[in-house]
Amino acid sequence: MSKIALTGNASGSGTFTLAAPNSDTDRTLTLPDSAGTIATTNGITHMTQFRLTTSYDPGPDDDITANIEEVDDATYSRIGSAVTESSGVFTLPETGVWQVIVMATIGGVDDNNAGVDIAVSTDSGSTFDRVARGYGGQNSGTAGGDSVSANAYVNCTSASTFRVKFVTFSFGNANTELRGETGYSQTSFTFIRIGDAQS
Repeated sequence: MSKIALTGNASGSGTFTLAAPNSDTDRTLTLPDSAGTIATTNGITHMTQFRLTTSYDPGPDDDITANIEEVDDATYSRIGSAVTESSGVFTLPETGVWQVIVMATIGGVDDNNAGVDIAVSTDSGSTFDRVARGYGGQNSGTAGGDSVSANAYVNCTSASTFRVKFVTFSFGNANTELRGETGYSQTSFTFIRIGDAQS
């Protein structure tokens, strides 16, 4: 017969109490047949969002490397450890399955069909694989703009070697720009950890 053992910690002085709820129903809690740590939070454990702060006209195959800030609106709050950014390359703080979202606003007065790709590296940024693309815009001769988005799920098995960046696609028209703003998000980059890494 399997046994249950409770082991205290000699370095601590606190008392942990197992408390039953007010219930008239018998319940059974079945432990999984694996080692691990009981989670103390529910739902999403990490979320960081960044924005492009300045509009500019990138090339057709340019990394987005500058004028990026973490969102600082009064109603924004990061969850968990921050995703960090350096020259447009983003590092995840922890292994896990991460949802990566880019929302890009493209503007122009001529043909402004363009987009943004999500690219992922598993070798500390030596090589990148484009895994998702958001693409759209106005037809030639039509003034206006368009918002496009791309979404990817990244199974990060090593926080020390996985990297993410964003690359413009099909830009190059002098009248086409990737729009940014420091007071609110026109082009944003969002990272959400939704679960443990999968082997």
